[in-house]
Amino acid sequence: MNAVTAYADSFVALAEKYIPANGSLAEQFNRDTGVPLSANDLTWSYAAFVTMSQRRAGQYPASWGTRNAAAPPATCAGTSTQGVYAPATAAGAPNVTSTCQVNVVFNVNATTYFGENIYVVGNTDDLGAWDISNSLPLGAGGYTSERPLWSVSAYLNAGESVSYVYVRQENCNQPYIYETVNRTLTVPACGSAGITTNDAWEGPVGTSGNC
Repeated sequence: MNAVTAYADSFVALAEKYIPANGSLAEQFNRDTGVPLSANDLTWSYAAFVTMSQRRAGQYPASWGTRNAAAPPATCAGTSTQGVYAPATAAGAPNVTSTCQVNVVFNVNATTYFGENIYVVGNTDDLGAWDISNSLPLGAGGYTSERPLWSVSAYLNAGESVSYVYVRQENCNQPYIYETVNRTLTVPACGSAGITTNDAWEGPVGTSGNC
């Protein structure tokens, strides 16, 4: 049991190492840099953390085989049995007003050297609130010599005005290089199909540190 517990704790420790300062849990992490990727703030990510924490503290739910378990109804209908329901706020969730989000694909043409990375950071929480440590990493899966494309998909609040820039991460612990232009866009209204930018890097470029 000690060995199993230590093995499981190692996964938790790794996640803790790369979770940003705001505590946002991401669905995935970049295998090379540890940067959070994919969807943020998914309910099951937090449910998994709460469940893990409870079990680690010795809290376990009643077994499905307990003699106190309710017997299943003879027929399945909306009124077969009375369930237990409490609003999320009553269960301790924060009382916040959410808004719908729209998919925005950030595309930028930026010629880079091997080992250099591109990020996008902006004035909203979903774009890191101008904090480079919480910025979104772009992927180079569509990069070619004819079109040096970097891209990332993000969900932003519908109707909001967004300011953003692209940032180069240099190798060998060199400083970040920011664009010299401040970009803006307006996220479409709820129910829209989303938008895709078609940007090109503006500003100085980096060089390898040859480390």
